[in-house]
Amino acid sequence: MNPIQTGKNLVASWQQGYEEGKETVGKIAEETALVLEKSDNLINNGHYTTDDKLQYYQNIDEYNDKVLHGIETSALEDYAYMGSRLIIGDPLSYDELKSETMGIIKKQEDKFRLEGGRLGYFNNYDNILEFDFYMEQKKLFIRNGIDWVNMTDADAVNFSKSLNQGKDGPLSLRLQYGLGLSRNKANKIAHTSCKSGTIYYTLGMNGADTGSYSHFFAENVKKGHLKGSNAFFNSSTTKIVSEYGFKTKTIYNYDDFLNGKGGAYGETRIRVNSEKPYSHSMPAYKSNRSKKRYIKDISYRGNKLSSKLVYEKDSRQGKKEYFQYFQYLDKK
Repeated sequence: MNPIQTGKNLVASWQQGYEEGKETVGKIAEETALVLEKSDNLINNGHYTTDDKLQYYQNIDEYNDKVLHGIETSALEDYAYMGSRLIIGDPLSYDELKSETMGIIKKQEDKFRLEGGRLGYFNNYDNILEFDFYMEQKKLFIRNGIDWVNMTDADAVNFSKSLNQGKDGPLSLRLQYGLGLSRNKANKIAHTSCKSGTIYYTLGMNGADTGSYSHFFAENVKKGHLKGSNAFFNSSTTKIVSEYGFKTKTIYNYDDFLNGKGGAYGETRIRVNSEKPYSHSMPAYKSNRSKKRYIKDISYRGNKLSSKLVYEKDSRQGKKEYFQYFQYLDKK
């Protein structure tokens, strides 16, 4: 019989045998149990620590072993290492933390800049989840004012790709796997989700704590802001974004929009002249490199430079699609 386990059992019985109020005896029993637990882990696992912290020491050991042997670590492993150091009471210094974090972010930026460009990459739900994890990290840093983390042009493009409304596309997969909706129902909702997807995109690119799209959709349906059958808006955009700490600002002048006035990310709303005219929402972003305004439709239009050759000021120019407004966010 394991002598350490026997000791644990005795201590457990000892603790149960005393009435409430025997504080001194109880404290001795508790401390004895901790010593036995730590001793057990030292004998069997090489670390004098409690059961609840043992896994964190093992995470650190495995990580250090990979680094020692030149094995590349994943972002999840990097974060697990930093978190484990914090939990065991040996946190990284500020400079170490900043260096490690910048390294992790850069590693993921490079990965998704390459992988996100592959045709159909976001038609795989596992890839969507991995990208969401990366975006959630960035959003967290941005919310907390960490100025050495920002959204890139590749993020702007890939985020919209991960929300594409196509049949069995990324937005439908998010609803199928994230909420357990049937394929037909998810495809139907995705088809009419241009505005909800665009507002989710805009909030996300501004660092809002929205969670996954399936969470965002379900929460706002529950609150009555969105219709569960088609993602149409019951509430104004202003009301919805206010719950995430933002307010809306709107530009109606097309030239101001083209010249980059307003926020870096927002909703471009256009009017489509067809047999049954309708309005359509698309994400828009300002390039960090060129400072020009681009649209990245989550429907079929793709990634285009917003110009008068694409969307005119109004229908009198004879264009099928014309500009209505650009709406962006400011913190409240």
